[in-house]
Amino acid sequence: MVFKIKTLQKKEKIILSFILIFLLALLLFPDLTIRVKSFVFLVVYAVIVIYKHNSQLKLNYFSNVKDQTVGLVLFILVILFQNRLLNFEIISIDVPSYLVASQGVSFNSLPFENQWESKGPVFIYLYKLLITLSSKNLVFFKILNDCLLFLITYFIYKISSYVSENKLVASMSALFFILVTSYEWYVTELTEVYCLVLLSIHYFVITKYELNNKVIFIAALLISFTSLINQSTAIFIIGLFVAIINNKKSLKDLRMLTYLFAGFGLPHIFFLLVYFFNGLLSVYLTNYIKIPFGYVSSGKFEVYELIVWLRRYFQYSEFLYYSILAISIMFFIGILKKRFKFEKTLLINLVYLFLGFSIYVIAGHNYQHHLFYSIFFLSIFISQLDTDFSTVIILFLLVISFTQIMSYSAQPSFNNLINPIETQNNYPLKQLADEIDSLFVNKEYDVLAVDHVLLLFYLEKDNLNYIVHPYNNFEKYIVDSLIDTNLLKTNENNHLSYYIELEPDIIICAPQTIVDGSPTKLGNDIFNCEITDYKKNYFKLDTEKYLNNPNREYYYDPYISIDVFIKQFED
Repeated sequence: MVFKIKTLQKKEKIILSFILIFLLALLLFPDLTIRVKSFVFLVVYAVIVIYKHNSQLKLNYFSNVKDQTVGLVLFILVILFQNRLLNFEIISIDVPSYLVASQGVSFNSLPFENQWESKGPVFIYLYKLLITLSSKNLVFFKILNDCLLFLITYFIYKISSYVSENKLVASMSALFFILVTSYEWYVTELTEVYCLVLLSIHYFVITKYELNNKVIFIAALLISFTSLINQSTAIFIIGLFVAIINNKKSLKDLRMLTYLFAGFGLPHIFFLLVYFFNGLLSVYLTNYIKIPFGYVSSGKFEVYELIVWLRRYFQYSEFLYYSILAISIMFFIGILKKRFKFEKTLLINLVYLFLGFSIYVIAGHNYQHHLFYSIFFLSIFISQLDTDFSTVIILFLLVISFTQIMSYSAQPSFNNLINPIETQNNYPLKQLADEIDSLFVNKEYDVLAVDHVLLLFYLEKDNLNYIVHPYNNFEKYIVDSLIDTNLLKTNENNHLSYYIELEPDIIICAPQTIVDGSPTKLGNDIFNCEITDYKKNYFKLDTEKYLNNPNREYYYDPYISIDVFIKQFED
């Protein structure tokens, strides 16, 4: 290690003091323990930064280690840290809906044609691909999604290696991403994972290669496909535009804009034409324009939710929480002091980080998984820090956090992965689906699921209801928009009443659910879930043992029940 001690100027100390005061705002936690410990950490870390920030170090460890070896280690870590909760059948309520909406699609049956989910068509096709590759085994499907997360992690490492020219620092970036995403909010198979696979390739391309016309076209094409997975990621085209301006300093060559718009526009034009010629343009435009605006207007960004996000990480791993604080401190100090490695990429990283965080703010629902993009670009930011004493402290915090999380992740993950078939067979809704299917041996049947839609996936059935996601049934802006497309049917009461009156062979629902954040009994104002009250040709299954199975769902819901009604067979 080579130390070059420099004395900070008064102006720099004022900057550090300002940043410290700014970060003290994070101490507005309701928990006294967190407030005290955060205060102590911030004071100690600020002192270290003030007196050691200019102590340059040469952290050239692992310089001879091959990338393939690093990749293998990262893969093992991702698998171990992502699967400690694999024994739980459901973590995110969104995933079962995505599975059902995807399982029936093909080139002859387009997304949104028979089942509606709010995500883009490319996402539905990618989900169908992984469903096929996993042979419809939910455990294998989850592990394949972990492989996607590994690809993201590896690209973070490759981007960081290029930026920092230091494999140890690049490994820190990747390790930070693995640790933060090992928390329960990020171990689900959500759209952000699929988007980040393409975005990580996109960011690697624009970081490593000169932005010529070919690279601009490819980069824009990748963003276009991410927006066909999740509409919100179209915002990253702004980042690419800034990168072009920053790289060329002017836009005299208008061909660059042509390649930018061509790369972004061609995939969208293709899908517009596909849906137009299949008579489904109205639902496609509704999905991409009308409903997203309704979604944004139905929520509100709350700063306090970020405090909750940090508090949960403190409870999960105290040292990971400290590392997040430390990286945030260095982030603001670096911006004000303008001391970064590879400064030509700094502006772009800041822009993409801002855009990623904007998705969380604009969405306005304070869902933690919307921070996935921010975590990705913050991880890359680590590689742009000067390698000084503060960097060593961040590494120290990450190593302790790694040890802590590994201690309670390795054994559960190993137990879940050692026999994936048994893990799936222990899923209670899978067991319930087997029981239901046994009632219809050699008989065709249809299903209406207002809740517990994962049963549809196991039964390999489309939902009789055009809307798949349970909560979307109670969002007026969604229901009204889809009724206007004539693909969602309704009667004088509501759309759920319409499908119940069709008297499907199986009706699955819960008599109480969360509507607008409150437990709501589904009575006559919406529909009556107790089908046997008014349809005597149905009988109700006993599902108590499946409901009480601890493997059913990670988040305990005291209001939920599993009501399954079977239409009696005619003699």
